[in-house]
Amino acid sequence: FLIASELVSLGASPKEISFYTLKNLSLNKLKFWGNCFLKANIAKIDNIKYVWAAVCVDELIKAGGREVRQGVESFFNIIEDTDFGIFITEQEEGILSGSLRARTTNFDVSIAALALGGGGHKGAAGFKFKLDNLTFQQGVKKVHDILKKVYNK
Repeated sequence: FLIASELVSLGASPKEISFYTLKNLSLNKLKFWGNCFLKANIAKIDNIKYVWAAVCVDELIKAGGREVRQGVESFFNIIEDTDFGIFITEQEEGILSGSLRARTTNFDVSIAALALGGGGHKGAAGFKFKLDNLTFQQGVKKVHDILKKVYNK
């Protein structure tokens, strides 16, 4: 939204921005996103709720590659009664990555990203790490365990 706002302030047409960003998606991408939404769950740590989904490399390849995942994380911070969203993917065999998005300006996702070996800012952050000897599911569990350590008060 910040980029779109800046483009409008520079004279870009809001209608064209909307068309090229939101009305120009492949059917493959939308099907993949739909699958991600079907996988979404809400988890709770004390008084904090977050929505999350995880997709393994085989699902990414079947859907058409890494580019189909781009943008889906933007929808994981709009779920009511949650504080943040996290979308976890195995970008390639043995590499787990995640995108975290805060729902409000009062919540800081960068501290979780730092604990997971990544970075970012308060509203949006990410991480990437090698699974080493962990399975995909064990890697996802590791992410949730670290989130519990970070946000457990």
